[in-house]
Amino acid sequence: AIYQDQIADQAVGTLELQDRCVTEAKLAIGAVAPFNLQTACVTTDAIADGAVSHFKLQPGSVTSTKLASGVVSSEHLGVDVVRSDAIARAAVTAAKLDASAVTTSALADGAVTRSKLENGAVDTDVLADGSIASRKLQEASVVEGAIADGAVTASKLQHGAVTSEALAHGSVGDKALRAGSVMEDAIAAGSISSSKLKAGAVTSHAL
Repeated sequence: AIYQDQIADQAVGTLELQDRCVTEAKLAIGAVAPFNLQTACVTTDAIADGAVSHFKLQPGSVTSTKLASGVVSSEHLGVDVVRSDAIARAAVTAAKLDASAVTTSALADGAVTRSKLENGAVDTDVLADGSIASRKLQEASVVEGAIADGAVTASKLQHGAVTSEALAHGSVGDKALRAGSVMEDAIAAGSISSSKLKAGAVTSHAL
């Protein structure tokens, strides 16, 4: 029999070894270097938990199919990495939006309906000039204090809308009267003095 002490150092080469004769117990710690490993020879069971750090991963090696459900949380996401096509329909609720996050440019035409508006949300500053038609106003909803001076012209008044009770004393001058518009029965006795008459205004036929 040949014993270990009878074999010279490095006398046994690869050619002298039979296939599979070197077992795990024959290997010294650290004896197997990376270049001794065949492609795909290291299986999952051979890798200890936590042994593979991010330094060991090649760029792009971790694809979506490699990720377990729920392992990627918000703190793992970089800025602007979530595109609109990655967001499920109805996934963004009101609670997910910051104040002022939705600007005018983000709203589709007609997206904001009356039911979406809070009471009092639309004030005077929001309304364009002429945007509220008369048919939108309730009866007596426009009070005197809301009407600007000179805003109501003659064309805005219905026939007979202004009665004598609505006229201030002396507010209607002679230039505002049409010829023949003041009838005799509308003149109080003694109200027309000689100073109010033009020269030649009273003829002998009127006496």
